[in-house]
Amino acid sequence: MHAVRRIPHCLALLTWKLLQYKDPGTTSVSQRKRELTDVIDLSRFKKLKYLWLHHNKLHGITFLTRNYCLTELYLNNNAIFEIEGLHYLPSLHILLLHHNELTNIAATVKELKGMLNLKTLSLYQNPFCRYNLYRLYIIYHLPGVELLDRNRKTSFL
Repeated sequence: MHAVRRIPHCLALLTWKLLQYKDPGTTSVSQRKRELTDVIDLSRFKKLKYLWLHHNKLHGITFLTRNYCLTELYLNNNAIFEIEGLHYLPSLHILLLHHNELTNIAATVKELKGMLNLKTLSLYQNPFCRYNLYRLYIIYHLPGVELLDRNRKTSFL
């Protein structure tokens, strides 16, 4: 059974090594369901618009520093406990972070507050979602978000 679990992880490492040779002008990268625990720095992909990293084992997102064109980011179903660095993504429209380990709602909102283009946000199934007024807190601090946790924000008011 242990050998079976190592094969996908080895394949994930190989995939990331191959990604280093991918055209820097690429607009999309998909590395979902690879059991990744870390991601290489993606700053060389200046035109990256779509990034799928859901269903992995990521803990943070420090690999996104100069991806200013990124419009869609799928990080759901990981083990992310902080999102420090997301404020560097001013073009982001869609951000899926559900099923992670986010515990600090104030730090999360602080990181997302400057994202004026963010319209779709998914945060459900994170530890801070247990608070009764979690959705109202998000709506109040991020008024530009139109779709929160798969629901129009008007359905919460």
